[in-house]
Amino acid sequence: AGRCTRDLGAWKARVALAEKLNLRVLTNLKVAAAFPTDHRLHPVPPFQQLLPEARELIAAADVILSLDWLDLAGTFKQTFGDSGSGAVPARIIQVSCDAYSHRGWSMDHQGLPPIDVYMMCETDAAVPLLVDAVKPRMAAAKLPERVPLPPMPAEVSLRDVGAALETAT
Repeated sequence: AGRCTRDLGAWKARVALAEKLNLRVLTNLKVAAAFPTDHRLHPVPPFQQLLPEARELIAAADVILSLDWLDLAGTFKQTFGDSGSGAVPARIIQVSCDAYSHRGWSMDHQGLPPIDVYMMCETDAAVPLLVDAVKPRMAAAKLPERVPLPPMPAEVSLRDVGAALETAT
């Protein structure tokens, strides 16, 4: 779950989709919250650089639903190495309006990920329709253990601030 709104209805729709399909959800610290990090289907803390546990989930996935994930090609490169997007065994569904900027001269779109199904729309428009269209998927495999946040370092990072706020609330 990447660049999504904080609208309560959209938030609930993302949770409903994850629960209906038993999806593991990853989030990134570089964008605002898109899914509850204490939810059972969010097994890895939000990250800036791909955590090993997140890399394992991506590598083992048979289908990846990207809800406007920030730099999907870069995430695949971190997971699969320099072979990057050519080595992704999963089917990729991308919901994003990024293609509107891909003709830009500045290459600010970064790399282009492999995509099997592209839905060029805002995530908040697609998710409720997906919730209605898909059939529930029962848990095929045991959910991974939640990865604990690392111990507090001598210097405070953005992750440390987030962990402290989550604990406090």
